[in-house]
Amino acid sequence: MAGLHFELVSPARLLFSGSVASVTIPGTEGEMGIFPGHAPILSTLKPGVVTVYKDGGGTDRIFVRGGMVEVNPQGLTLLAEVAIPMSELDAAQLGQQIKHAEEDLADAKDGEDKRKAAETLEHLKALRAAIHLAFVEHLHEHVARRHRKRRGGNGRLRHRAAKKRSDV
Repeated sequence: MAGLHFELVSPARLLFSGSVASVTIPGTEGEMGIFPGHAPILSTLKPGVVTVYKDGGGTDRIFVRGGMVEVNPQGLTLLAEVAIPMSELDAAQLGQQIKHAEEDLADAKDGEDKRKAAETLEHLKALRAAIHLAFVEHLHEHVARRHRKRRGGNGRLRHRAAKKRSDV
């Protein structure tokens, strides 16, 4: 089966362009999994993480803050207001930026300054939530891999003591 052509574009740069197995996107109506041959759609995005499942295995995770997505016979195009690869995010630095943004919001005098400061703070908090979500998902995947390794071929847990006894 042919892969899905996917492009993720932000005002700053083209973040991804190529063939993929599937893409999970944070649609405003909920998470959507897009696979080759998906029905055409046009939807808006909420802040969240786009997960790109590559043809050869492996994934890329990219934080997006709003935008729109189109699926058509040629593939999937995602136009994001803001897009940042999760690998480029630093939690400690982000925490400091949030603190400064909260101070800026408290110091804002007029309506326009308050609006801009609140928007910046909202954006940074969405980034922080995406980092936490990515960490929890990574931890879940790690635990699931370890759990699968501990299972024998018959689906039952292998006990180390029983294995040691049989080796004697």
